Amino acid sequence: MAKNEKLVSKIALSALAATLLVLTGCGEDKKSKSTPKTGKTQANCPSTFEKLPSVITSDMTLDPSKIYGLDGKVNVQSPAVLTVKPGTTIAGCTAKSFMVIEAGAKLDAVGTLAKPIVFTSEKDALGKSASNKAGEWGGLVLAGNAYVHGANPHSYEADESVKYGSSDHTHDADSSGHLEYVVVKHSGYEVEKDKELNGVSLAGVGSGTTLKNVAIIGGLDDGIEMWGGLASIDGLYVYNAQDDSVDTDLGNRSTIKNVLVKQVNVDSKNNHDSSAMEFGNDHNTIVTDDSNATQPIVSNFTAYVKGGGFYNKFDAGFKWNNIKFVSDKTADQELIHFRGTDSYDSGAKHIDGDVCFKNTGITLTEDNTYSKSNSKAPKTEKTAYDYFVTNAGTTLLGSGSLLLDNTNCTGANESNIWKGKAGSNDALESPAESLPNVITQSMTLKSGKVYSINGKVNVKSPAVLTVEPGTTLAGATPASYLVIEAGAKLEAVGTLAQPIVFTSQKDVDNNSKDNAAGEWGGLVLAGNAYVHGTNPHSYEADESVKYGSSDHTHDADSSGHLEYVVVKHSGYEVEKDKELNGVSLAGVGSGTTLKNVAIIGGLDDGIEMWGGLASIDGLYVYNAQDDSVDTDLGNRSTIKNVLVKQVNVDSKNNHDSSAMEFGNDHNTIVTDDSNATQPIVSNFTAYVKGGGFYNKFDAGFKWNNIKFVSDKTADQELIHFRGTDSYDSGAKHIDGDVCFKNTGITLTEDNTYSKSNSKAPKTEKTAYDYFVTDVATTLPSMTGSINLDDETTCTGANEANIWKGKTGSNDPLENSN
Repeated sequence: MAKNEKLVSKIALSALAATLLVLTGCGEDKKSKSTPKTGKTQANCPSTFEKLPSVITSDMTLDPSKIYGLDGKVNVQSPAVLTVKPGTTIAGCTAKSFMVIEAGAKLDAVGTLAKPIVFTSEKDALGKSASNKAGEWGGLVLAGNAYVHGANPHSYEADESVKYGSSDHTHDADSSGHLEYVVVKHSGYEVEKDKELNGVSLAGVGSGTTLKNVAIIGGLDDGIEMWGGLASIDGLYVYNAQDDSVDTDLGNRSTIKNVLVKQVNVDSKNNHDSSAMEFGNDHNTIVTDDSNATQPIVSNFTAYVKGGGFYNKFDAGFKWNNIKFVSDKTADQELIHFRGTDSYDSGAKHIDGDVCFKNTGITLTEDNTYSKSNSKAPKTEKTAYDYFVTNAGTTLLGSGSLLLDNTNCTGANESNIWKGKAGSNDALESPAESLPNVITQSMTLKSGKVYSINGKVNVKSPAVLTVEPGTTLAGATPASYLVIEAGAKLEAVGTLAQPIVFTSQKDVDNNSKDNAAGEWGGLVLAGNAYVHGTNPHSYEADESVKYGSSDHTHDADSSGHLEYVVVKHSGYEVEKDKELNGVSLAGVGSGTTLKNVAIIGGLDDGIEMWGGLASIDGLYVYNAQDDSVDTDLGNRSTIKNVLVKQVNVDSKNNHDSSAMEFGNDHNTIVTDDSNATQPIVSNFTAYVKGGGFYNKFDAGFKWNNIKFVSDKTADQELIHFRGTDSYDSGAKHIDGDVCFKNTGITLTEDNTYSKSNSKAPKTEKTAYDYFVTDVATTLPSMTGSINLDDETTCTGANEANIWKGKTGSNDPLENSN
């Protein structure tokens, strides 16, 4: 996720699904049966989003089949309860968009491990956000009436109209709702200097509120900030908060346990900010032994820091047990900093279990672990270490130890911290469970786990590799790939809600960009079906992999079942012209099922098929940098319902890279060769930046309802033929309309088809002449039309029904909104 954790968005699949939003809780919540009173409907989100009203005053339930858009502030007012079902996505449509649950209202957002609830940005919901982005929307604010130190009610710093807090403890046990398996991504907005929206803001929130398994990923300001109150948290992951990861203030007394912090980009204003933990008080009103001042209880906490470790302001208290800071700093910067005067000491600071400090870049000492100019004892220049340790008799209570350059305390149990990914507790950037390099017996990979492909992983006959829905397989290096040998099988049957993901370790680590390619090799299925030429063949990127037969005995063999499978960020050049593709099918028989397969980001071809008859129903190829769909060596597959979108193409000449490339073994083709390449392609749309169709060595085809749309502005052909006329009769069929459209220039015969066509070099006959004028000899079954500069005659793929590799959604990776 992600890219990561590039993550999980839900959009309505049909007009019927659009009716499922439960505005009154009918059938689900008996508290309210009337239509909720709402404010102005917002208008600046994509049309595919369900717009939330700006004011919600009655109970409302959100439906997981939709994405809900926030445009500006969305305010849930008392006594309304906003219920969010598992698997729902709520997206901020602008940087200023945020949601407020006012004091007295509730947010009940209870997801599950398989179906978390996602609060994110519009860009992320549409697949356009990079892994470490922040500041793409505001964040989530919960306000309550629990005790807050100082004059009450307080005003929320980023929106003074939001009031919170009480001066007594009457409402300390109030509930602002229940958040569980909730991820908040790409948040943070600076309203003005020092007034920022955080990923999650808890303002005066009472102890009756449940927060469990919350992940905050990418924040321009704090990950989570808590002013007063007693709302406790069990299970917190904060990744890439650019200011403080966990911040408490104004008398907060929460219990915070099982926490993992990972800093990536920090806004280091000085040598202690941004910090993994920042605790503060209202320094104007603190008195000695103030039992209401800040004193959170923190246990089982690990922080991987690039900025500060712990920043203590105005003598805030704390109770620590099993705390670990690991830094990769190489400069002389302290991990601990104190600021303020000693007005609240007695009983304030407890070390009840070991606290460890470790630096991977330099050896830690007192001087470079703790601030040297400590404002708590400015006259004597006493260091923070002196204050924090030497004066332990007066300042520190408890039996734990402070350990320098040591990791003896375990901190968080990282494998059990939920990190915002559907179905998995694995670390966003942790090693996965490694697959063996050779698999000779049947094996099942479990849902929700991440498995590492390190180098070549070979599944040998007769083993069956079964992959459960919701499983991720990650290539550790560019040269890592998975081979299902002839006679073995891959049973990878995902679901719309839990697809199976083949991707790179970088993507699992949330360090991959949407359009990245070449981060791992790819997936190879080999079989014994007929392949044109001398058999067995050797797979071009790995000659030890053999495939194909010279007769048709094994044409109906099965290499397994792939459904709701996405292959991402693949492609590796072993040597020149020998590359691993996203998916390679070599001699694969017709008994193999391939349905709803998405191939996203490939350094070479999206899918290449040598011989065989393995057919595909539902294929999305996005950003294959060579050919998107390539068939060769006598392939006779049926390929239908295909959407191709080129982004970055490796244009070796003016027809490559192509949306479709069909080829034959030109050394062995004879006239009317019934075994030569002739795939059947229907309902196909390609948005191209390179070539449209490249036909090599007179390969055949049967086309029905094919559409090419180009945004080229240069004079480059969409159709190119190469080879000699040895296999003509009955080879090429236009059984339904074929359309060509260019959004940059008007298409003509000259700029649509290759001008120097090698099929008739002596007469310089163009490909258009060959493809259309000579239709009597070359296109014997042309019942359809070829239409230039017209994309309306043929519909191509039904794009709304093509699955594009996202959990729960058929919407494209990139959206025009």
